[in-house]
Amino acid sequence: MLTDVHERLLDIWAVSEFLNCSPSHVRRLCAAGRFPHPVRVGHLCRWTPSSVHSWLSAQQEKTEVHRYG
Repeated sequence: MLTDVHERLLDIWAVSEFLNCSPSHVRRLCAAGRFPHPVRVGHLCRWTPSSVHSWLSAQQEKTEVHRYG
């Protein structure tokens, strides 16, 4: 999947800050297959903002469906 060339990639610190959790929690979510895997740039791991926002929207929809069923 190609992303917009103007989209700035996020490191694990930016992702964890955005989600208000620890970097370790982001790693655990990825390892469990419950969070988008990062894009590899050399030895660096980065996430696209759109993948993080899409994941968060999907989580909110799941919560609303579960809550309001």
